[in-house]
Amino acid sequence: MNTAIVRNVSVNIAAQIITAIAGFILPPLIIQTYGSVQNGMVASITQFIAYLVIVEAGIGTVSIVALTKSLHADDKGKINSILAATQSFYSKAGGIFIVMVLILMFAYPHIVSGVDKLTAGLMVLILSAGAILDFFVVGKYRALLIADRKNYILGIFRIIAVVFNTVISVILIKSGNSFLFVKFISVLIYIFFCYSTILIYVKMRYKFLNTKEKFDKNTLKQKWDVMYHKFAAIVLESSPLIILTIFCSLKEVSIYSIYALVFFAVGQLIDTLSDGMQGFFGRSLAENNSERLKKIFGKYEFVYFSMVGVGYTCALLLTIPFMRIYTQNMTDANYIQPTLVVLFVIAGIMNKARIPASMFIIASGHFKQTKWRAIAEAVINISAGIFFVNKFGFSGILLGAIFGMAYRTFDMIIYSSKRIVNNSLLLTFGKILFLGLWYFAGYFILTNFVISDIESYLDFAISAGISLAFLAIPAIIYLFTSTLGKHIVFYRERI
Repeated sequence: MNTAIVRNVSVNIAAQIITAIAGFILPPLIIQTYGSVQNGMVASITQFIAYLVIVEAGIGTVSIVALTKSLHADDKGKINSILAATQSFYSKAGGIFIVMVLILMFAYPHIVSGVDKLTAGLMVLILSAGAILDFFVVGKYRALLIADRKNYILGIFRIIAVVFNTVISVILIKSGNSFLFVKFISVLIYIFFCYSTILIYVKMRYKFLNTKEKFDKNTLKQKWDVMYHKFAAIVLESSPLIILTIFCSLKEVSIYSIYALVFFAVGQLIDTLSDGMQGFFGRSLAENNSERLKKIFGKYEFVYFSMVGVGYTCALLLTIPFMRIYTQNMTDANYIQPTLVVLFVIAGIMNKARIPASMFIIASGHFKQTKWRAIAEAVINISAGIFFVNKFGFSGILLGAIFGMAYRTFDMIIYSSKRIVNNSLLLTFGKILFLGLWYFAGYFILTNFVISDIESYLDFAISAGISLAFLAIPAIIYLFTSTLGKHIVFYRERI
């Protein structure tokens, strides 16, 4: 396997595991010390800020696509031109973002109840600091590293930032500091250990960079087309908590956010298999070797779908037992919600099943051709979410998301297959059907004959290990046989 892919995937796996562990350490401390309302406030503000980032208008995504081609051609002048254009657009978007943050800073305290208005306003300002730096300083360099298949560098820096942030935050919380101060220090640590290290690395690694280079105004001509896709993605990720903030209480936001934390960790671990691949597929498209690309994509698709099945079947099996242990000291709200788990699993599978197809749409730059499809998903998501939340509370939010995801996931798979990869749709859906039957059977077997009562983290770890090993059997067999086949062919050629 390509060395860059192995390196990126390995570091990303480590980064996701460490981030997930850190993510589970802080919420219980926050809820026990400051209450579910404060935890819900931070979760909802984070999603509001994610919505405002729409002003980025897809600059980073278009920049990655353009830089991938220029890096492959080793055209340093073009690279500088693209980065200069990227920074110019980021700076303009950053100015708009700051204005929107200031509006949110004054509006948010009047949207929610149960929190001090000054604290809520200042929290908006603190939590938006990282995004502001992204616009004005770091965004263009992150795009360069991703395009150059150096995702692992970003992963290493994130690991350092997350570890320091978690340790210092725990100390500050247990020392009795205000929640506002804890979040302020947390943001400062992340900025120092993550953003500053990116700047230092880029300056040392790419000595030829000159972001003052002149550029044509059409250098990133697809940025507005990408904006539609970014908007749809942000709606998908952020609208649930925003709709909950408006129509429900911050306690319900907190409950939802804890489950979202679990499924975010599951999704991130699955995504480690795709994080290192976009630059690789982009370069493969640039080389115009369709047969090799189709063959690699077929193998990747099976392994990725297998990861999705393993991750979400384990989540369905183990989330409620985990929640009973994890939330046992969170007594100001009911955190045991089995229906929420089922809906999160369905939504997660729908969302992740599109990733292989989505990577090719991005890598090939098919933004304009698919923008209205992305907008259709966003409209369905928001409309259905608002309709169902009034009937079913936070469960209705996920029902709305599932409607939008179902449409867009099948659309992406069909579009990518017919317009870009030219692979067999029957083969893709055959993989999904085969693996779906296996994981359904695996869930039944594990639930009835293997997994017993889970009363401690040790029980949970043992059950998780058994479940992972059992459910991963198809992927392991596939990887073993395909690797063995490759060695047999090589041996025959040598003879």
